[in-house]
Amino acid sequence: MSIPSQKTSPDPQAKIPQRSRGIQRVDALLHAASEVFHEHGYTAATMSEVARRAGAPIGSLYQFFPNKALLADAVINRYADRLLQGMQAIQAEATLTPRQLARQLFALMLLMQQERAIALALVDAADPHSRRQQLRDALLLQLTALLARLHPAQPAERHRLRAHFVLQQLKQIPTLHHEAQQHPGLLEEAERALHAYLKRE
Repeated sequence: MSIPSQKTSPDPQAKIPQRSRGIQRVDALLHAASEVFHEHGYTAATMSEVARRAGAPIGSLYQFFPNKALLADAVINRYADRLLQGMQAIQAEATLTPRQLARQLFALMLLMQQERAIALALVDAADPHSRRQQLRDALLLQLTALLARLHPAQPAERHRLRAHFVLQQLKQIPTLHHEAQQHPGLLEEAERALHAYLKRE
């Protein structure tokens, strides 16, 4: 896909790499950016620190991301893509039981919890209302599809309603994970509770 030149486009655009080397370089830059944003926040983070952390020339960073806002946007999008891909992988399982779904959703949210915290902090620093709603809508769509597969006889409106409830439970996982250090077994109890809910017709 061709990328508009910065000279002819009224607004700078992130450059999408086409070759494997470029893809690997961008992945390293985004990983470094996530670390820097996590440690310093959006306002204090600098492009030079991201490039230094990635071991890349500053020009290479600006080649792909002409400004910090575009870099932050790419970090947010990477989190959203990975989370949705994780849910799509669950959907692609040959069999799906309530226990499997509860276990895999918990595992996915635990795996993504640091990326989630970074992405949501960046969303709040930029455009909290519209971006949060976009992320929420995308997650609800995936959860609705998973619930429809689990209970195909239920009406579509019930799947959507239950998806909202499940999403609220999943949002609590990072907090539960932290509190589980003082209360061993808390995460397992929460997973059992989600399993029990998902079994309900």
